[in-house]
Amino acid sequence: MKAEYTHFIFVLIIGVLSNIHTFAAPPTVDSLALVDLYNSTNGPGWSNHEGWLAGPVNTWYGVSVISGQITDINLDNNNLSGNIPTSLGSLSNIHNLVLSHNKLTGTVPSTLGNLASLQLLALNNNYLIGGIPAELGNLVNLQKLYLANNSFSGTVPATLSSHPASLTQISLEYNQFNFDGMEAFAQVYNTNALVSYTPQYYYVSINNTQDVFSATAGGTLANNIYKWYNNGVLVKKVKGDSTYRPAPGAYGTYNVQVSNVIATALVLSGIEKVYAMPANLSDSLVLVELYNTTGRPNWTNRTNWLNGPVDSWYGIVSEALTGRVNQIIFGANNLKGTIPSSLGTLSNLNDLVLDGNAWTGTIPASFANLSKLVTLSISSWGVSHLSGPMPGFLSNLQSLNDLWLDGNDFTGPVPSLANVNFAHYLYYGIYLDSNRLNFDSLESVVKQFPAASYSAQRDILPLHNTNNKLSVYAGGTLANNTYKWYQNGVLVNSTTGDSTYSITSNGSYSAQVTNSIATALMLQSDTLSVSSINLVLANTNTTSTQLVNGRTLCDSANRIISIITPAGANSVTGSVFSSVSFDAAVQSTASSQPYLQRHYDIVPASNAATATAMITLFFTQAEFTAYNIVATAAGLPLLPVDGTDADGNKAFLRITQYHGTGTKPGNYSGFTGTGPSSVLITPNVFYNSIAARWEVSFPVTGFSGFFVSTSTAILPVTLLNFTAAISNKQSILTWHTAGEIDNKGFDIEKSADANTFKKIGYQAGHGTVSLPQSYTYVDIQPFYGKNFYRLKQTDFNGKFTYSNIAEVTSSLENRLSVYPIPASNIITVKTINNTGNLQITDMAGRILQTVIINSYSTNVYISTLHAGIYICKVADAKVFFVKQ
Repeated sequence: MKAEYTHFIFVLIIGVLSNIHTFAAPPTVDSLALVDLYNSTNGPGWSNHEGWLAGPVNTWYGVSVISGQITDINLDNNNLSGNIPTSLGSLSNIHNLVLSHNKLTGTVPSTLGNLASLQLLALNNNYLIGGIPAELGNLVNLQKLYLANNSFSGTVPATLSSHPASLTQISLEYNQFNFDGMEAFAQVYNTNALVSYTPQYYYVSINNTQDVFSATAGGTLANNIYKWYNNGVLVKKVKGDSTYRPAPGAYGTYNVQVSNVIATALVLSGIEKVYAMPANLSDSLVLVELYNTTGRPNWTNRTNWLNGPVDSWYGIVSEALTGRVNQIIFGANNLKGTIPSSLGTLSNLNDLVLDGNAWTGTIPASFANLSKLVTLSISSWGVSHLSGPMPGFLSNLQSLNDLWLDGNDFTGPVPSLANVNFAHYLYYGIYLDSNRLNFDSLESVVKQFPAASYSAQRDILPLHNTNNKLSVYAGGTLANNTYKWYQNGVLVNSTTGDSTYSITSNGSYSAQVTNSIATALMLQSDTLSVSSINLVLANTNTTSTQLVNGRTLCDSANRIISIITPAGANSVTGSVFSSVSFDAAVQSTASSQPYLQRHYDIVPASNAATATAMITLFFTQAEFTAYNIVATAAGLPLLPVDGTDADGNKAFLRITQYHGTGTKPGNYSGFTGTGPSSVLITPNVFYNSIAARWEVSFPVTGFSGFFVSTSTAILPVTLLNFTAAISNKQSILTWHTAGEIDNKGFDIEKSADANTFKKIGYQAGHGTVSLPQSYTYVDIQPFYGKNFYRLKQTDFNGKFTYSNIAEVTSSLENRLSVYPIPASNIITVKTINNTGNLQITDMAGRILQTVIINSYSTNVYISTLHAGIYICKVADAKVFFVKQ
């Protein structure tokens, strides 16, 4: 194919010559040499290839033809790439060959020595390699030779030095020449200002043979001057000797500079050579530093340290052949202080075990150099307190199989361990327990290493309150996090993907956060007491739709509407619509029964006819007063005339519940459930003197409209009084009834904040009696501080009413209290101190949990305990509680 193409070019050239009679064509062999140049240097890719192969040779870009002879080729900076063709040696009449500033590779063809008429050869600034062809010495007419900025090496041919008179300009700098051959060249041309051979890219190699350095720079040894440097400082200058022996112990980084008394313009630099301390000796010095800086007099075991071979030192294992330290095993050896960073130079270390020592500070960053480390174990055992972020270099320790960092104070995030081996993690693995980590990066760790251990983190998440919206940061992917919110130890909300919770009432709040990926970890927040909320009642028609959770439902302006607490056999779930409406004046039913201006409509999204709950509605004294004006005229019982209710009028308050859909008594319809469409309810009535409002609570089955009126119906139990008092560190509760009808009994309920009550006992009633009855109940374990009690009186038919709330304050002698009893998942512990440790033990005294106290009231999570009786201890105080 090449022969055919060449024939085509030959025919093309002949054809061109036959049609242009005024142009003397170059010899065919010269034209074909240009075609070779075009083809071998990617002619189509040249920056300018105008006319090439398409017209007479004298029209080809960069080519000069005089009297039928090619005299000049100038293709400087024209993007030529490839090798110089040997056929250029046939251009016998060429004067100037300029191929500089291109991308030519390979060697210079020796055939260029045939160019007898050549005066200028410019090959500088390419990528040419090898030696300068000796045949260039045949170019007797050569005046200028430019070979700089290539990669020529070896000697400068003596033939080039044989005719200095004609060769007046030569450039050899920025190649890879040493003093070999340069001496003779420089001796001839060193007086010519147009000759350049410095600097060179040649770097002197330095060899170390039995602690003797030698440098190879070429040239005549006697003409070379050697300057030796250690860490940049001149340590020896010598002529005619290429060797240097460092002084004993003079470790460092060595280099050499070599000059020549003939080629004086050239100075060659060496490649740095590190003269390092023997590795086993270096390792020994690291161990000595460890010994001297970590409380050596108090080490539990320091057998043979500094008194024998390193391999005999307690806790040290060395490699038999090299003497390099391979293992450091120092578990619970009473080392103290910071971990020396020099341990990071023990490059052959496989196992580093420093558990149970009194470490402080951080893990040195130099440990990133321990590329052979298989085991890194610095567990606390209750002693170590390493801190700071989890070391980022862990991701580089690719040989690591076992990582034990549990029990310290490391914070997140955990670095990526994707490049780490952990070949046996299912058997040994990753232990990050009991640090101060959150879910940041733990998700990715668990995904890659399901057997990793990371539970029981000791960091307490701070709660933040911004405009009555609580927030907590637990790290990780928000959508994977579930947040459980507690008010006074009672779960009030659980949500996934939302780290905030809007509060509408005062109390002590805390949160628990779990993660759907890192399932073994539950993060606990601190407890935040809120006492600044003083919400006002809604005073205009308004609505709210919220998830039911026992908290106060407010409208968009944060005004109180109602409270719906799931309770009963078919507890309400999901979202609930709650609305409050106001009439301009007190209205009456068709039977002339007046009802309060404020009334409510409450409808759950599901099971509206059968769902059960405890409802609390709110009213003002002004609304009671307006009702009383109408009730007086009608001869009906009154509602309380003020907050003291000295007349006991709250006993007459009734709630009429209308099932179905409507706006006022008499127009409700569409009820499809069982039983009556309206129900008369006797509620518990309480006056909140702080908020100056009436709070009416009652259980319901089914939801709909709720209206307040009064009734003369006789109550089944007439409660004369209910009081509480402290005696002998116990709360003594007493109450009296004037008479009882179908009285099943009384639940005794207790609260720490007068909002959330828990049943603590029961007293059976007397059924139906007409004589006064007396009751007493003893709370043997009142809370420290305020205690609130109330009675829930229940009839045999299931109806119930609540008593007034009795308040009592315990003395400082009651230093420790626990509630609720019995408990399911959480207990609240109250103490007279806000610091210290709380312990939970079984009846045999075995410690099952230890919790750090940082508040007067602490929530303790006991879901992992089996049902039974346990002891809670703080200092020398203890109380019993029951886990159900």
